[in-house]
Amino acid sequence: MKPLRAAVVGDPGAHSLSPRLFGRWAEGRGRALAYEALRIPPSEFRGELARARNEGVWLGWSVTLPHKEAAASLADEVDPSAEQPGSANVLLFRDGRAIAHNTDGQGFLDSLSAAGAEPFGLRAVVVGAGGAAAGVVAALRRAGAAEVVVLNRTPARAAALAKRFGLAYAGLDAAAGFVGTADLVVNAPAAGLSGGSPLPPGTPF
Repeated sequence: MKPLRAAVVGDPGAHSLSPRLFGRWAEGRGRALAYEALRIPPSEFRGELARARNEGVWLGWSVTLPHKEAAASLADEVDPSAEQPGSANVLLFRDGRAIAHNTDGQGFLDSLSAAGAEPFGLRAVVVGAGGAAAGVVAALRRAGAAEVVVLNRTPARAAALAKRFGLAYAGLDAAAGFVGTADLVVNAPAAGLSGGSPLPPGTPF
């Protein structure tokens, strides 16, 4: 039987654990899966997606930064999970069509629940305004968070995300006024691969 073929696509993308995680998943189920990591610059994403649609060899792509919003906007069909946040972390290929899904939000909520935390009624701050942050914001709204504030290094990006959901927003220079009174702070900046906090030093929690 021909192995299933899938990939994680991003730029740089090397940070993703997807090849190892999905490799173990397939091995544990006795499935043949060829799962690779593809570095695709933003300028080439549209062309590579068109090629993937037509090749007929891909089961799907996991999508990581900076392509999540482009994946949703370029897909032939958008699942409701990706429609509200306007971002997709999964593209499934079926009969020459790309179908966009977003599992970021539900995965985030599942992780909170596993840690014994429920967002209902909480005051939340989301740091970041990219595709992952959009998935988290949509999930928090759906789960009944009392308040969600979007903070981002570029205030215009924070505004673009926050206004889609009718939320407050600010730049990182105003972080102290929001983070200090929040019940939940989510670190989801698009430039967050270094592992450090994007918040100004000394921001009170």
